[in-house]
Amino acid sequence: MISVFSTKKLSAAQKSTLLACNITLVEADLIQITYLQTAVNTVNPAVIFTSQHAVQALISQNLVDKLNGKVIFCVGEKTAEKLNHLGFNVANVSHSAAALVESLKLLSFQSFTFFCGKQRLDTIPEFLATQTENSNFYELYETTEFPLKVNRSFDALLFFSPSAVKSFLQYNPISTEVCVCIGETTATALGNRTDKIVLAKAPTIENTIYALLKYFKLAPSRAAKNQIHD
Repeated sequence: MISVFSTKKLSAAQKSTLLACNITLVEADLIQITYLQTAVNTVNPAVIFTSQHAVQALISQNLVDKLNGKVIFCVGEKTAEKLNHLGFNVANVSHSAAALVESLKLLSFQSFTFFCGKQRLDTIPEFLATQTENSNFYELYETTEFPLKVNRSFDALLFFSPSAVKSFLQYNPISTEVCVCIGETTATALGNRTDKIVLAKAPTIENTIYALLKYFKLAPSRAAKNQIHD
């Protein structure tokens, strides 16, 4: 029986997908997201999101109206879905921050507002600093690590963020486990710890689970397949 450790607690539906394939699952939340009280003043005509947590932070502060009339760009299908659910159209959805930057370079916007977390990659800020004028950013949430010593080995590890990778590595080595990652940025956080890395085709939990099943040549249920973004 294949054993898997997930660095994030999964939903009932996500867990059932794994259990239906006779996978033994151990899970723990190795990071925690805290929404911050942030004063949001000037919002430029073009807006960038790289995480659905930033969208949720705006919702929690009743600041969603700040997006009215803005052109929105984001990373990840789940982030786009959350924005769509709020009634906003997303002009461009990219699979990574680096891919989004390449798309933004082709546009005529000169100023952006980036809604982000306190812990973030430099990809978007560096682009804003060198390619645009009067751009700004707001830190809407904070990620706290909760490292945990895992006293056993697994066949596979599931990683959903660079912060979760960092948290896991504080107390745990990686030896023979295959590391299944939600995206390139998360995989990069593993550094040279392993070369056994599998990437999800799209940055969602469901696609990460599917990548795991595909690696072990297991078939997901039809319902699980319907949650997969190509």
